[in-house]
Order: sequence, then C-alpha cells, then structure tokens
Amino acid sequence: MLNDSVKRAKSLIGPLLFAAALLPVVFTIAAIAYGGIPPDFASFYESGRAWLNGAPPYPGSSEFPNMNPPSAVVLLFAPLAHLNSTLASLIWCGVGVIGVAASGRLIARELGSLRDGALLALSVPAGLSWIEGQITWLLLYPITRAWIAYRNRQPLMSGLWLGPVIAVKPFLALLPLSLGFIALLVSGLCSAGISSVVIAWTHWPVWRTWIDTAAAVPFVGYLNNASLWAPAARAVRAHTVAQVGWLASVLILTSGAVMLVLTYRDEDPDRRWLAGGLFALLLSPLGWIYYAPLFVGPLLAVLRDGSRSRLIRGSLTGFAIPTFALGSWRMVSYPAVLLTLASIYTWSVLTMWLCLAVRSTTSNRAAAQH
Repeated sequence: MLNDSVKRAKSLIGPLLFAAALLPVVFTIAAIAYGGIPPDFASFYESGRAWLNGAPPYPGSSEFPNMNPPSAVVLLFAPLAHLNSTLASLIWCGVGVIGVAASGRLIARELGSLRDGALLALSVPAGLSWIEGQITWLLLYPITRAWIAYRNRQPLMSGLWLGPVIAVKPFLALLPLSLGFIALLVSGLCSAGISSVVIAWTHWPVWRTWIDTAAAVPFVGYLNNASLWAPAARAVRAHTVAQVGWLASVLILTSGAVMLVLTYRDEDPDRRWLAGGLFALLLSPLGWIYYAPLFVGPLLAVLRDGSRSRLIRGSLTGFAIPTFALGSWRMVSYPAVLLTLASIYTWSVLTMWLCLAVRSTTSNRAAAQH
C-alpha cells in the first residue's frame, strides 16, 4: 500500500513541476492584460513601429535598444507593430506558447519522453524568456527541427532549418562551426540569402546602424550574460568588449579555438550539438542566459544517456539562481561576488561544456583502443 502511494506521488511530480513552470507565462499574460508590456518585447515593438513610420529602427538615444538585426525587425516586429502594443504582446506570448508545445511534442516523439524537462522549464533562463518577452520561444521550434535532422544524419535539412534562426540571431552562426561542412555551408547560405534579401529591401545604412548599436551597447557585464566575456568585463568593471583589454580577449579567443576543436571531434550528434550551442553562448560577447533553452532537446538526450549526467545535472543548479537579484541587494559591489555568484551562469555553462568534452575524449580513446 505504501509503495503504491509513493509511486502515485512520484507520478504527480512531473505534472506538478510543469504546472509550476507555467507561472511565468500566466504572470506575463496577466501583466500584459493590465497594460504592462514585457520590456524586451517593448524595444522590439518600438523598432518595428519606427520602421513602419519611416524612422530609424535603432535610435541611439534608447537606453535598452533592440539588438536584433534588421531581418528580425522587418520580418517579425514590423508586422506586429501594425497592432496596438497590448494585442501584439499577447500574440507574441501566444506564439511562444505554441512554439514550446510544438517543440515539446517533437522532443517527446524523438526521445520517447520529456523526462527532466519539467526541471528545465522551471529554470531562471526559461522564466526570464517569458517575463522579458524574448525571442527564444519563437526560435525553439526551428532549432529543435534542425537538431532532430542532425541527429538523424540529415545535415542538409538541419542546415535549412538552422539558416533562418541564424538570420534572426546571428550569434548562433557559431553553432554550425562544429556540425560539419554540409550543415555549416547550407545554414550559412540560407541565412546569407535571407539577410541579402532584407539588405536589398532596407538598404545597407540600416544594417550599419545596427552593427554600430550592437558594438556600443554597455551590457557585457550584465548579470544575465553567460558569456566568457562577462566575468572578464566584471573583473575590470568594463561595459563593452573593447574595454575588456587585449590580454583577456586573446585568452578568450584562444580558449574558444580549443573548445571548437574539441567539440568538432565528438562523434555523438547530441553531445556535439549541445557543446556547439554552449560554445556559442560562451564565445558570443552577449550570450544571454535566456537563450539556453534553445538547446533543451540535445540536453535532454544527453541526460538520458547517463554518461556524466550527474555532473551535468549539478551544473544546471546554477540556472536556479536569480543573479539579477544581486543587483537589487547591492552585492555586486564586492569583487568576490562579481566573479563567483554573479558569474554563476558562465561557470555553469562552462562546466557543462567541460563535462561533454571529457566524455568525448573518453569515448574517442575507447574507440581507438578497439
């Protein structure tokens, strides 16, 4: 009788966790209904409205500018800007819910279940994506399709799905560097084709303004940045990549080259995809932690594999810490906090990548011995 009760209790844990993971979605929808627009989506929406009105979509006076490329402004945000901001926000959130549901169905069909998915859905990166109104959930479906095609030895189809994602989020161009020639070539040609069409439509000065805006944003040291550049910026109180210094830049780029080589050597498609995604987060100057859910498919696959899954699960505990609260508590004035707890996302992502690299090296040695 007791065993049956325990089994029933365990069977309820997953659904209860998923229900708890819906709280940020409910909070976001309620906030929109009462006139509150998610802050990041507000900047996206304003860029789209500016484009429709013939004004610059990247005003230099904006405190939190939209850093998505003109392709995202023209193809995604401008159509929504035809609507009032409340309705546009609700549609944006609704599309995100559909994207998550469709992606979850794909992953469950591919892996057989969504085990561990509830815990990931409860993480700070997932919650931030909803509350900030980020683009993560819109990109989750195509990037999940790309991963599924890749793990099924279809690099051409994988590149076709990945190309539009890169056109919207260029930092993800770092991902196919580790996926092989075909996926790299096709995704590059696809994203370049989309960008070329938009450049012909919008003209180059708009893109030049976007590049200048993105290069000048003083956000490198922000607490939600999981990039390797973030702790380097925090250590010297820098605000931009240019202020980090040449020595730290050389060390980061050299580390990135080593990471890329080790990632490419991994023969397992799930580990390689996940390591490539983590590599993109770590090497991008603005590797925001709310993009981490984009790699939920390969992460769940790796956790099911069992190889060093305990260490990877341990590294995921860093995703449960809301580092943005440290700013409210004024703890970021202490250097020791800046390089430890405030940089926990970077160390969590790096630890996860190291676990994958060690597993890859061990597997390669075992294969060589046989």
